[in-house]
Formats: sequence, structure tokens, C-alpha cells
Amino acid sequence: ITNPATGETTRTIEDRTRFERSFAISAQVGWKLDDVNLRLGLFESTGGIGADYKVNDRVQVTGEAYDFGKARDPNPHLRVVGEYIFRKQKPNFPQLFVSTGVDNPLNDTGFILGGGIRWSDTDLKYLLGSVPLK
Repeated sequence: ITNPATGETTRTIEDRTRFERSFAISAQVGWKLDDVNLRLGLFESTGGIGADYKVNDRVQVTGEAYDFGKARDPNPHLRVVGEYIFRKQKPNFPQLFVSTGVDNPLNDTGFILGGGIRWSDTDLKYLLGSVPLK
């Protein structure tokens, strides 16, 4: 870089590290202690811990902390998600739920809003058995 006022030239060297998350592995082991499930293992290819607390038969809160080695962010990655089951599973009918939470509040905060359907093996067997094949 040349300063136009003095004509003095300076050189700046900048190191950049790029980390791509195109492939990540999660593998955890857990223990059930009454209404709390504790988990330990790999969370998105980094070591971490997690806990799931069942408030009642419809509400569950999940917390996870990982990436303590600062491989991707300057602070550990935290995630807290709450889930509400608004339709319990019945024979031949799936469970319906909504979830919301916050992801990575110590770095780049993201908010979570979602929902889904949980099918059991017997539900799928019932559905697949009712599909006509010709």
C-alpha cells in the first residue's frame, strides 16, 4: 500500500482461515435419568454435551453445547430448543409437534421455528400396506 501524501510504501500480510461445513458427523451416547436425558459425544464433528428435559407429556426442552475448541466460532456453540406436542400419537395416526428456540447465541444468533410429524414403524407399515400395487 502506497501512501499518496508521503509516497511511503507498506506491506500488509493477512492470513485467512476458511472452514467449510459441507460434511459433519454427529454420534452421541446417552443416559436416561428420570425426566432428563443426558448426551455426550460428537455434535457436528466436534465434542459436546446435551440434555433433554421432559417437562410433561407434551413439552420438552433440549440444550446442547459443543465446539469448545473454537474450530468454527470464537465461542462455544450453544442451542436451546423447546418442543410442544399438540397432537399425541394414536394407533395409525402420527404425532404432530411444533418447536422453537435459539441457536448459537454467543456468536451468530439464529432463531429456530419448526414443526413436524413423527411416524412410528407400525404407522408406516399400516400406510405402506394400504397403498395399492398394480
